[in-house]
Amino acid sequence: MSGAGGASPDTVSRARRLLHLVRVRGFRRTVRAVVQGYVFAFRRWYICTRTIRPDPPPPPSDEFECRLATLADLEALAVFEPNRHRREFREWLENGDYVFVAFVDGGPVAFQCISRSVPTGPPLSSLSLGPGQLWAVDVQTLPAYRRHKAAVAIRAYRDRVLGGLGCRQIVSSVQEDNLPALIYAYGGRKRLVDKVALLTYLCVLGVKRIRIEHDALARLERHLGQAGLLPKPDA
Repeated sequence: MSGAGGASPDTVSRARRLLHLVRVRGFRRTVRAVVQGYVFAFRRWYICTRTIRPDPPPPPSDEFECRLATLADLEALAVFEPNRHRREFREWLENGDYVFVAFVDGGPVAFQCISRSVPTGPPLSSLSLGPGQLWAVDVQTLPAYRRHKAAVAIRAYRDRVLGGLGCRQIVSSVQEDNLPALIYAYGGRKRLVDKVALLTYLCVLGVKRIRIEHDALARLERHLGQAGLLPKPDA
């Protein structure tokens, strides 16, 4: 029982969560997330849903060895710091998330983390997954291996593994200004995405407003076309 001036259980829970985020993500990233989630933010995310193909195409080359990471790979995964800390990889693996990694000569060069739940912070925590859906937490490739189709190799392996487990779709969120991630989520010029929504988030001093445009595929295609990443409609 707490005293008259004791903190409420909700306050204690929030404080513990905040300390956990600082330990795992670092102080600067935690402060940025708190400000954007609870003080002021105006941001847009495209929410992309893609079906896991029952028979994914083979990897584009045998340059990459793809497999699921384990706790034994933590030290090797330090190559992705400071974008992703080993503490975050440990948390994903201990939580049972899928961390797919592409290796070259035994060293990791790209990874994708897939989870069974949506993120815990606003506004993405307002979303929910349906039966057979998974959430794409993060996708990264080392600069030296970009445009080498490392991410494509992981995707082929990932779909084969997840399809074998009965998973049906992968849902991902990409900020509106992250063009490289948007064109990857879209699927390049072949369009692998099946459904696109646009989530708009406004937060001013704790007052939050979330708006979702459920059919935003055409809008995403115009956005990518204007950036020169897709052929223009009249081309």
